[in-house]
Amino acid sequence: MNIENLTIVVYTYNRQDFAVRSMRFWACHNAFVLVLDGTAEPIDPSILKEFENKRIQYHHVPGSIQSRFKHAIDIVKTPYVILACDDEFYVPSALEKCMDVLESRPEYVACAGQALAFYKYKNEIRGFPTYPELKNYHITNEACTDRMVAHLQSYAQSSFYAVQRLAAWKNTMRVVSSGGGPFSNPYLLELQVELATVYQGKTLAIDDLLWLRNKSNPPIDNKTHDLKIGHDIWFFDPAYRNERERFFDEMASSLSRINEFNVADIRRALHQSIDAYFKNRGTPSTLRRLIARFLPVMLKRALKGNDPLLKAAQKLEKKGVHVDLSQVKVIGEFLLKYQLE
Repeated sequence: MNIENLTIVVYTYNRQDFAVRSMRFWACHNAFVLVLDGTAEPIDPSILKEFENKRIQYHHVPGSIQSRFKHAIDIVKTPYVILACDDEFYVPSALEKCMDVLESRPEYVACAGQALAFYKYKNEIRGFPTYPELKNYHITNEACTDRMVAHLQSYAQSSFYAVQRLAAWKNTMRVVSSGGGPFSNPYLLELQVELATVYQGKTLAIDDLLWLRNKSNPPIDNKTHDLKIGHDIWFFDPAYRNERERFFDEMASSLSRINEFNVADIRRALHQSIDAYFKNRGTPSTLRRLIARFLPVMLKRALKGNDPLLKAAQKLEKKGVHVDLSQVKVIGEFLLKYQLE
C-alpha cells in the first residue's frame, strides 16, 4: 500500500488531543499529513517532537476554518489531497484505490468511498452504516453548470471528504476562502466545497469502505455561528437576503475565474442547484435516506443495539461494499488504545 502521493489535511479546533491522536495514527503510513489548528494556543512543542521525523507538519493558524484552508493552498504539493476531521479516520488501502481511480480517469476530479459510523460504548467501539446515499453515487454530466444542478438534485456529501486532484482542491479552497463570507449559515461551507468541486469535473463514490465517521462527538462550535440557522432558514428568511445575494455573487465570480465561464450563467446555475436541492429534500427517496442515516443514532444507539466495529464492517461487506477488514481491525484497536470519547 502506497499513499505517499497523498496529503491528508487534518483541520482541528479546540480538540488538540484528537489532533495528536490523528497524527499518531497517520505517522505509521507514508502519506503527507498537514494539521491546521485553529485553537487560540498551539500544541505544546514537547508533544510535537514525537513527529519530528515523520511526514507530518503542524501549523497553528488561529482563526476561521476558511483562513486555515487558505493557509494550506501553498503548502500542499502532492498530486492528491483529502480533507479530514480531527476525530475521524480513513482506510488507507481505500485511499490508495481512490487515487488509482483518479489516475486512470482524467475526467474525474474527486473520488469518495462508502462510510461507516463509529462510537465508543463502555470499553468497545461500535459501528453502523451511514451515508447510504453514497452507494453508486456519481456525477458525470459534461457541462460544469449541469454537474452542479445534478449534484444538488440527488445530493450526497461526496466531495468534502473525497480524494481530490491537487489543482481542483486548490481551486475549491480559493473559492471557499474568498466566497463572500462570513455567513450566518454554519453549514454553507459544505455546499460551497461540493459545488466548487463538481463544477470542475466529474465525481464518484466507489464501493469501498473509505470513511470511518465519528458519532461520539458533537459538531465543533467556535461560538461564531448559531447552529440553529440551517439551510431551511438561511435560504428563505428575508433577514438573510443580503447574505444570500453576496453568496451567489461571490460564488459565481470565483467559479468563473477557474475556467472563464460566463458569470451570469454560473449564477443562474447556482440558483437552479439550490432549488433542486430543496425540491429533492422533500422526495420520499430522500426522506428514506435521512431516516436510514439518523435512525441508528437516535434509536439503535439508545437501545445499545449496534454491532462491534468489525462486525458492522463485515455486514457492510455482505451488502456489496469492499471492506479491508484487517485495516478496520487496526483502526478499532487504535481507537481503544487512545480512548478520547
